[in-house]
Amino acid sequence: MDKKTFIKSVKPVIKVLSAFFIVISFQNCGGFKATSASGTSSSILSSPVSPSPSPTPIPAPAPPPTSSPAQLSTKAGVLLPSGFVLKQSDMFGTSGNINSVAALHAKYYEGQYYNRDANGKVRIPNVVINNEQQTYQHFENSNVFKFNSDRLTIQGRGQPDGSIQSGEIVSKFEARSWCVEARYKIPSANKSWPAFWQYASVGTSADGLNNDGSEVDVEQPITDNQGVNHVTMLNHGATETEVTILNSDFTKPYMTYYSTTFDASAAPHYYTSCYDDRVGELTRYIDGKVMYKAKWKWNQSLGGTGKGPDASTIFNLAVGGVWPGNHPNPSSYSGDLDLYSLEYFGL
Repeated sequence: MDKKTFIKSVKPVIKVLSAFFIVISFQNCGGFKATSASGTSSSILSSPVSPSPSPTPIPAPAPPPTSSPAQLSTKAGVLLPSGFVLKQSDMFGTSGNINSVAALHAKYYEGQYYNRDANGKVRIPNVVINNEQQTYQHFENSNVFKFNSDRLTIQGRGQPDGSIQSGEIVSKFEARSWCVEARYKIPSANKSWPAFWQYASVGTSADGLNNDGSEVDVEQPITDNQGVNHVTMLNHGATETEVTILNSDFTKPYMTYYSTTFDASAAPHYYTSCYDDRVGELTRYIDGKVMYKAKWKWNQSLGGTGKGPDASTIFNLAVGGVWPGNHPNPSSYSGDLDLYSLEYFGL
């Protein structure tokens, strides 16, 4: 068969084959497909695209572990009762926030409730307690209240008439549960009676009850038997059976700390009193070291929690009286009580 005859004979076959194939199309990203006349198709140039694998789910971060709020401590390192926070911080002196007579008046009274007028000014002559010899003065008396750069000095000074001028500050801050920390330096002059203490803020409270004499004291009188190496800490109302001594240099029955290496007149020291009314417990510290704990309740005789007035803080320089004894020559008295800071913590 010649070539021409061969081509002519296969043309019908080619037409028949072409009937089985139509245009090549790209469908659904599956590659080029040949579609038959019957509508079926098959991929001819590429394999089907595999579906992308699902991303591995990232687990949600675990919630942080729950914990109690951090327990705070004072500048002296006293660990505060749970829930106590700083309520008021007073740095005394021209470089602090209590740097003037006006700033002092803003946060402190000149005397206790029984010894001040409606404006918070001390009554002169004073209402005298404990047969003391001093007369507390107004904050404006610069011979008594002196603002140094880092401290307030209460200057006790004898007068030619035989009187002694001195000073007292009483906090407007009051609380039923508190930790109050003071940093101060006492005078060494004989018959001085410096004190840092808590007492009723008012004589009669909103519930109509008078205070019951609850009192927490840091007292450092200079006497023939007690001096700058001693610190007496009392809480009126507690018996010795309710007190746990926690420092070997602190002893009963006089509730006094004594150490030959301690001198309260040579440099400022920290004194901290903490009372937690929720559990009826009082704890006392010197320079961050615990002295004792006492099971004790503020205004216990009135019913305790919620009864009677809350506590205010008093800081004063008394002279003479029933504890140290009277100064034999009051005109010659001269003693300085330096207050650096008072910080108040509570619920």
